[in-house]
Amino acid sequence: MVGYLILACCLVGLSQAVTFVIEPFNTSAAIGSTGTLACIATNLGSDNVSWKKKQSSGSGYDSLTFGTNILSSTQNKYAVSGTANLTINNVASSDEGLYQCSIGSTTREISFTPVVLPNNVSVYWENPPYAGRVVNITCKATYANPPPYLKWFKGVNQMELTQNAYYYTTNVRSSGYGDAMSTMAMALTGLDQHQEIRCEAAYDGYERAMEYTLNIQLNGGPALKAQGLLAALFVACSLALKSFQ
Repeated sequence: MVGYLILACCLVGLSQAVTFVIEPFNTSAAIGSTGTLACIATNLGSDNVSWKKKQSSGSGYDSLTFGTNILSSTQNKYAVSGTANLTINNVASSDEGLYQCSIGSTTREISFTPVVLPNNVSVYWENPPYAGRVVNITCKATYANPPPYLKWFKGVNQMELTQNAYYYTTNVRSSGYGDAMSTMAMALTGLDQHQEIRCEAAYDGYERAMEYTLNIQLNGGPALKAQGLLAALFVACSLALKSFQ
């Protein structure tokens, strides 16, 4: 009987454990904007949510909130919404660092990165886009701090092609500013005429920070579609022949 009571108590304890609806994740926001650190939980019981920020020097943490109450020294900087996201107002470089969301004995740590968005994001062909050819297409994000990730998407279904691209940074200064580059080889057919290619500049927890969309305009005149179909048929036939060898 005692064993059953202990088991029952354990099960009750488990059922009441804090549960994160979305596990807290590293987040970024543009300097001057508003950033939000997610900490959405259920089964809080009598526990309050508190936020802390790691000190810039040392291993200590400064308290920012308790429940929905913002400490007096930080009232103009922070706000709490829901259960219990932390909003950072007028994001500045000094807001960078590690933040803790604590609920009772449960703690999650989130890295927050203030970013300076690129001056420009552009997409261009490295060589003329002809149907039936493999050509390189490049995306460039200039003078950002830090340089962003670059992601590729194609067509109305927004098929992601990032895994096919080569990404690198260049012109990175000691200040952290630099350019991001991503180049991808594309096998074009006439069916690609007027398809859209989108390059997206993104950061941790901050998707589509900036983007550039290019409408594919192939060279080759009115026979593009036929050329593209022939090229696709040629590739299919070649693969079929190889399978019989």
